[in-house]
Amino acid sequence: MESDSNQIEHLKYELKLNDSQWIDLLPLVKTLHLQKNSLLSGTSGDLFFVSSGFLVENQDFGTGELTMVRFFQPAEMFVYPDKVRDSQLCSTEQTVLVRIDLGRQHQLQFIPEHLYELLEQRKQAAAEQYHKRQEFLSGRKYLRYQKFMIAFPGVASHLSNRQLAGYLDVNVTYLSTTKNSGRNIKH
Repeated sequence: MESDSNQIEHLKYELKLNDSQWIDLLPLVKTLHLQKNSLLSGTSGDLFFVSSGFLVENQDFGTGELTMVRFFQPAEMFVYPDKVRDSQLCSTEQTVLVRIDLGRQHQLQFIPEHLYELLEQRKQAAAEQYHKRQEFLSGRKYLRYQKFMIAFPGVASHLSNRQLAGYLDVNVTYLSTTKNSGRNIKH
């Protein structure tokens, strides 16, 4: 795993901040280390950067069971959701995140305009991730796993069968049968 300083330097690069802008923002930056199956807590609007590991968002759609609705991979940024009622953000493996606590932004004299634009882009990306899941659900059941593997190569290895089955809205037995059917995935 990279050191905390390397992770923070990488985030500085991703945010396209010059040294003085970064120094101004640094009081709001914190590195978080999550163990496997740990829940992430935050404040609505906080910006997170996944340095390593894997994180999923699970929601309860009124059934009493949590279903994975989106996921975050290394080098991905996301904004902590406005509504986490009936949902949770959970690590599926050891995960390192960098958090920018934008709830304390009033402590800063200046925040670069493009940082606000980035936040809006991340919020839009969240909506697109929810929409992407709906695209999988609108297709034929037997094609969902194949489409997922094409759209997100390597992601399934970070998820349990239960999480992936929930995301694709199929039962675990059906998913296992589909995975083991020997059908080739065509790109």
